[in-house]
Amino acid sequence: MRDLSATAAAGLALFDDPAVARRLIEEWPKLYGHERAPVLNALLSRPDFAAQVLEAIADGRMKRDELGLLQVRQIHAFRQAALSARLRQVWGEVQELDDTARNRALARWKGKLTPAALAQADLPQGQATFQTACAPCHRLYGTGGTLGPDLTGTGRDNLEYLLENLLFPSAIVAAEQRQTTLTLKDGRVLTGIVRGRAARTVTLESVGETTVLEAAEIQAEETSAQSLMPEGLLDALDETRARSLIRFLMKK
Repeated sequence: MRDLSATAAAGLALFDDPAVARRLIEEWPKLYGHERAPVLNALLSRPDFAAQVLEAIADGRMKRDELGLLQVRQIHAFRQAALSARLRQVWGEVQELDDTARNRALARWKGKLTPAALAQADLPQGQATFQTACAPCHRLYGTGGTLGPDLTGTGRDNLEYLLENLLFPSAIVAAEQRQTTLTLKDGRVLTGIVRGRAARTVTLESVGETTVLEAAEIQAEETSAQSLMPEGLLDALDETRARSLIRFLMKK
């Protein structure tokens, strides 16, 4: 099964047999990097195969980040309600953005963050900005909060990747990062991410704290497709600090 070519993977997908998907998923950890794209294309060419991929992600046989935005849209394109619902459960939400506004915002910031401009940015200032703007929720090299994703191993050296995540934080929301609002019987309203459930308790993580609540005290629970990360973070900074933050984030 090693050295799978795109032709071989596509050929296997011609057989509408669940055993084909099971075998490809079994072999997935053994595949070389260049083999994975055609195999994943084959696995996402049929809804029944895609369903097996989602179950493999759910139980840890495949990683969530094996699926990018294009692959997620491919799964949605099957227009099967159950499949899309399972995708939201194990992978997360995709919010469709207005392409014109998105491209305009990306172009504006790329114009400000040219290689020459970033070369002049102040790394210590960028680190300080990260500590105040990002570290309460995000961990980087072992330091920072755990409410948001760990940024250490992400594609931070790619400017477009950074801008996509900073400018449009709710475009892609991982299943485990969905914002939850709990209305309690005593009148309080708490917002955060549910980190655990037991028979009698719910554990909610918010910025800077984790709260264990009695399930019986929760009057209502609402889960949103929106990210806890606010939009407009870059626009809230002056251009010098924004540039310094981006340079610090891109530094490996």
